Order: sequence, then structure tokens, then C-alpha cells
Amino acid sequence: MCLLWRGVAQSSHVQRRVVFGLRRYTCGVRGPALDINDNTTILGVESSADDSAVAVLDCKGNVLGESLISQFKEHRNYGGIWPMRARAQHQANLPIATEEALQRAGKCLQDISVIAFTIGPGLAPCLDAGLDWTCELAGRGGIPLLPVHHMHAHALTARMMADNDIVFPFMVLLVSGGHCTFAVAEDVSTFKILGSRRENQNPGVVLDKIAYLLRLHKVPSLEHLVPGAAIERAAVGGDPARYRFPWLRKHNQECNTTFSCYVPRLKQYLVDSDVHSDPDQPTPSYEDYAASVQAHLMTYITTKAERAALYTAEHYPDVRHFVVSGGVASNQLLRSNLRAMLARRGLRWSLVAPPSRLCTDNGVMIAWAGLEYLRQGISPLAQCDRDALRYDPKLSIGEDLSRLVVESKISVPLPT
Repeated sequence: MCLLWRGVAQSSHVQRRVVFGLRRYTCGVRGPALDINDNTTILGVESSADDSAVAVLDCKGNVLGESLISQFKEHRNYGGIWPMRARAQHQANLPIATEEALQRAGKCLQDISVIAFTIGPGLAPCLDAGLDWTCELAGRGGIPLLPVHHMHAHALTARMMADNDIVFPFMVLLVSGGHCTFAVAEDVSTFKILGSRRENQNPGVVLDKIAYLLRLHKVPSLEHLVPGAAIERAAVGGDPARYRFPWLRKHNQECNTTFSCYVPRLKQYLVDSDVHSDPDQPTPSYEDYAASVQAHLMTYITTKAERAALYTAEHYPDVRHFVVSGGVASNQLLRSNLRAMLARRGLRWSLVAPPSRLCTDNGVMIAWAGLEYLRQGISPLAQCDRDALRYDPKLSIGEDLSRLVVESKISVPLPT
């Protein structure tokens, strides 16, 4: 049995940045292409937000072992992730998760061929902790490092599902706490952006804040759930038409999104209701609030997805799959809405979403993306140079075509 030394190297205070080209990355010196054979084993490390996740995959993408240590209980009382606290938790949890994943895989560190890890985007302190740990592992085992784009990993995860033969190009919706991006994946590392967020608010962040305002963590049947899942469960017993939220028509010709209306409107509803509830109890009528927010939010995303799908169908006629991934992609109402939209528009595409456990951040997706990179010929780094290897919290997924979508003037009416 191989045990890991649980010490973690001290972090540099210098922000590390890596530049991804549209088809390649530059961060230090790249080595020769890694030959994939039956003995190739990939370790994937994910630390972009509040999940410390590690997984071990073989050369065919089979999961040999994995571990995930969640921090959501550490942050739920803040209505979002506290970055520096998350970083400290990663420093403590990543060695444990790595040891667990290797033990479950029946492997030692010396058996690992390459370490794939998240280089961005994400929360800077969290990416920093992950970079510290992977550099420590690589230096100790003499193992090459392979930086992985976090959103590439989410998009590519669907391709590891045995019951789907997803070929390029395909359309993708990446929807999470940090992103709401519509894109076309042309190959493993080439993505064209059709629309993305207009400000820092994203669906996952909105759901975190809504769950906090409704105090869903005070509901015994919901306290063990992450905020998005808690809202979905609470909405089952609520009236989605009871509370109204505005439809933003100013940017109706684009796929870029804005989610700034939800939290202020909910706060106004709570003020207008003049209910002085017990702070140790959930907000009265929380089921109706949850149902109303969910219905509006998922309809809004679907409307933007409809425009992106129509643009994609015109400019990428070979597309046959629509991949939906990221934490919010677990929402069943969103999936149902998207399927109905494709049918209504006569698009004979398959809507593909990974299992819920692979929609949220995980080590499997990083290891799988690393395998996809290697198959495409993207080389790992020749050496672990901490000064050259830098993360990027705002790493773009690809070329932005959102202006072309606007110029196409695709009309998609918003609900009344």
C-alpha cells in the first residue's frame, strides 16, 4: 500500500497565469507527445471552486478510483463560496483525496503516467491550492503535468459515456456557478462561443443566494443538499406562477445572459410581504419562491439556448448532439425544457447530459479531458517549473462569435 506524504508546499503570492491558444496552450516547456498504451494511467485533480476531487483513469477512460471531498457545508451560511477558506480546505483535503483515489484504484504514485489538473477558469485561491499540490506530486514522482481547461472538461465528459457516440462538432451549454456559456465544440480544444454571461452573476451563484435567502438549510429534508438541488426539491411542492420575475428584453437578439434580476426581486418580495419570520426557520412560502425562481430561470436559459441552437443548425449543419453540463445541468426542469425546445424547432439532435455526479465538479472529468488532450496530440509539460506554470481564473474557452449571432437577427420571442 502506498501512502502519500501529506505535506503541502507553501503557495507563492505571485498570481500565476497560463495562456491557452485556440488549439494549444503555452505554459513553460512542453515535452514530446505522450504515447498512450495499455499501461497509461492518468491522475486528474480538480480544485477550481469548493470541491477537492481526484480520480484515476486507465488508457480507455475507465475509472479505476476516485475521491471527492465537498465543502458546501462550510460555505452555505455565507450564501456562496468564501475563497480563502476554500483554499485552506483544499490544502487539507487534496492530499487525502489523492491518497483515497490511488488506494481505490490499487495504484501507487509511481504508477501514474501523467497528472492532469485544472489550470482555469475558477477561483484564484482555489486554483492556486490545486497548482501547489499537483506541482508537489509531479516533483516527488517525476511525473509530467498536463494543464486542463475546466470548461473543456465539463463539455468533454459526455463523450466518455458508453451509450453515446458524440462526434465533433456538437453544441454545448455549460451552466454552473461560474458560467452560462453556449458554444460549439469543433474538436477537443477548439470551441466557438455563441453567448456567455454579461456580468458576474451566473445561474449557480443565483441559486446559492436564493437558497440562502430562503434559508433552505433550515429545512430538515433539504439541509444535506447543495443549494441548487435544495431549490429543485423545494420547488416540487410550490406554485411556479405565484411570484413574477421580469423578462429582460434589452438584449433579446443575443445569446449572452444576465441574471441580475433574481436576488433583488426576491429581496423585494420578502420586504413587501412584511413577514418577520424566525431566523432559525425557513422563510414562509419557501416552496412557492423556489418554484417561481426555478421556472423563470430555466425558461430564460432555454430561450437563449433556442437562439444558439438555431444559429448552430444554420452554420454547423453536421451537428447532431446538444451537450449540457455543469452543476446546474443536473436540474431536471432545464433538461425537460431543452428537449421540448429541440422538438418544437424540429432539430433532431440528441440532448446529452452526464450523470448528475459528473455534472458537478469532479476529478473524473479532468482526467478524461487529459486523456482527450493526449489523444489529440497535446503534449504534457516537459518539467514542472513553478515560475512558468501559472493559472488563469478567467481563462476563456475559445473564440467569441456572439457578435455574429446578434448580426444574424434570429428572433426568439420571450414568454409573456
